[in-house]
Amino acid sequence: MKTIHSRFPFLKSRWAIPLSLIFILVIVLSVRLLSDPDMGSHLRNGKWIVENKTVPAYDSSTYTVTTHEYIDVHWMFQLFLYLFYKLLGYKGLSIIVTGMSLVLFLLLYLRNREADIPGGITCLVFLFGFLVIEQRLVMRPEVLTYLLMTFMLWILDRYFNKKENLLYFLPVIMIIWCNVQGLFVLGFILIGSYFISLLVRDRKFDRKFLLWTVISVVSCLLNPYLFRGILFPVELFTRFDTQNIYHQHIKELRSFYQLDHYVFKDILFILFAVFTVLLVLFTYKKRKIHEFILIALFLYLALVAVRNLALFAIVSIPIASASLLDFSAFIRRKNSPVGNYAWIRHAVFWGTIIIPVILIPRIITNAYYIENDSYNKTGIGIDPGHQPVEATAFMTSHELDGRIINSIGAGGWLSWSLPQPVFMDARLEVMKEDIYNEVRESWDGHLSDLINRYNPEMFVYDYTKYYPWTVQLVRMNNWRVIYLDGFMVIFARNDYRQDIPALDLSTAPSKTGIKPIRDPSAILQILNQKPPTKFSNWMKGFWEQEDPVTQEMMNKASFCLQMNADEPAEQLLLENLKRTHGANHATYYALADIYRARGDVEKATVCYRKILKSDPENEIARHDLQTMSLQKSSSTAKTVSVDPGEEAKRYFNSGNQKYQDGDFQGAISDYNKAISLNPGYFKAYNNRGIVHAMGMKQFDLALKDFDSAISIKPDYGDAFLGRGTAKFRLNDRAGACEDWNKARSLGNPQANDMILQYCK
Repeated sequence: MKTIHSRFPFLKSRWAIPLSLIFILVIVLSVRLLSDPDMGSHLRNGKWIVENKTVPAYDSSTYTVTTHEYIDVHWMFQLFLYLFYKLLGYKGLSIIVTGMSLVLFLLLYLRNREADIPGGITCLVFLFGFLVIEQRLVMRPEVLTYLLMTFMLWILDRYFNKKENLLYFLPVIMIIWCNVQGLFVLGFILIGSYFISLLVRDRKFDRKFLLWTVISVVSCLLNPYLFRGILFPVELFTRFDTQNIYHQHIKELRSFYQLDHYVFKDILFILFAVFTVLLVLFTYKKRKIHEFILIALFLYLALVAVRNLALFAIVSIPIASASLLDFSAFIRRKNSPVGNYAWIRHAVFWGTIIIPVILIPRIITNAYYIENDSYNKTGIGIDPGHQPVEATAFMTSHELDGRIINSIGAGGWLSWSLPQPVFMDARLEVMKEDIYNEVRESWDGHLSDLINRYNPEMFVYDYTKYYPWTVQLVRMNNWRVIYLDGFMVIFARNDYRQDIPALDLSTAPSKTGIKPIRDPSAILQILNQKPPTKFSNWMKGFWEQEDPVTQEMMNKASFCLQMNADEPAEQLLLENLKRTHGANHATYYALADIYRARGDVEKATVCYRKILKSDPENEIARHDLQTMSLQKSSSTAKTVSVDPGEEAKRYFNSGNQKYQDGDFQGAISDYNKAISLNPGYFKAYNNRGIVHAMGMKQFDLALKDFDSAISIKPDYGDAFLGRGTAKFRLNDRAGACEDWNKARSLGNPQANDMILQYCK
């Protein structure tokens, strides 16, 4: 009888310690609050399936796309999700995510164990591999894809290496897979790569393998939608197109190389991918054909969409492990100085202990997630900071069942929690591009078109992301705010539910538990406090839990500023500074604007100096500080008078700098301010078009900006050059060449290069 040590030999080696720590690390990484925006949609559809005893054919969650066909390839996942929710609640769903993550860990360990990969290599590759995977360990059907593909690869490995016939599991896997997630098409890629590898190795068709391959493909017809269900993945691949609006606007669908900036987890992926590819290339004589195919295909998928990084890591972990083993054997045979690698083993041993020991407490306090710009948080149950739980509770308690227009991320939870259908949700394959185009155009000053078309009685949205809606609604006379929390706002039409009064924004600080600070000396003391050092801030991440209220204060202050309510915004920002001990530099920007508008020279000066200390190249802050100094010495005016034209130029220059620094959204914001101050500022329109085109790949928005610049200055060659480029990226080659020719005639030197390259 096999003992536990014979089944898991690492338990009697020194590598049991780091591997156990990595196992604990995976547990901590997967114990998360439920924040995925699709979860509400999945729960609602699971409930609908139970109540109707069938799968949906058309959309029933919205009032906008009820005629759109709904091929619900997630139906089985949704069914079990709803049943588990009824049995275990939201906390139980969090625990299930952790359980699936641990099963994935054990399956990958099993593959390494059967390949006789040493403990040191397993620890090293697993540590970095799971830090790449962790960002997708959420309650989504793709987690089942990770499990099914890993199980399938284990079966294929057993057959390829040992001729152990477990191939009858393949159709079973495919039947489950095609009913839980649209990425079941990856199963065909996995099976096909091994089929090619067997053919090359054995130089003949493996009839048994071919038979089970055919059966696996045919078995995918066992879905409620038959051939339409099998063809559904074609819809997913359209999102890889750079012209696709979802690809341009939704971060997880964007290409890896199009990210605005890279954080630790992105750098980790680059290192892991380069490490894996180099090892495979260096040990190419030892590698199998299917390994080359899998690395190439899944690396391509990872690069074209950020959401696929985890897929690459899962496929690569066993291949990278085997390649590293072969590489270490090679350097030993060559008597390389590295061959005596006892020091390397010691470094790996201690490194795979120290890194988890450092990361685990930082994950528990959420410092790790904050540093990686991640919305994940450690905990069990619903994340009220990302699911509009409180907003829907308000609507339910007040029986607000009128027609709503909502933000895309909130739509899933709203459809699950409210009785009425929603405007849209995150099921992109159902929504289609047209409705999202309408939303995007509404951000650019056309919200009234959306209102006229759909006649809503309420707007329910995430104001931290859809701030252009707030700016437009506040200018309209027939809308009032009736609800506000840390990220959601509800605007109601004035003639709808008049029994619910407009929200008094002056009460926002008190409702957040803030006592007003009126004493000027106390305010100056808060503004002048010495912020903690970066090192001390980093150290606090080991024991001090993130205070979610500080972010709520910032969000509410931002909303108050959008609503021209400076007084409550000031109180929220001051309390934020007080609680963060002056560490949140972004707060000083908003306070500087508030005090400058009031003519409070002393406080504004302090804010600008704080800004310049953290950002010495900030020309707007430098100019405003000089203006404050002149104002202070003059003491003849109580307010600062600034030439709008000069101020527009400063915002224009600031936008240029932010574009060069890669802060595209900041650049857009500055250009918007420049245009608002000087509506005839054609250069600001032109440069905003450049950012939309080159930085954000929003070529249709860029086209409008270049049109505006040309309408103001018809002989502006740069705008014709930019408009031609935007047209070219929108597949209008004839229009592009026409604009480039016009730009060349106006003396633009770059236009000739574009004509020679693309207009032959």
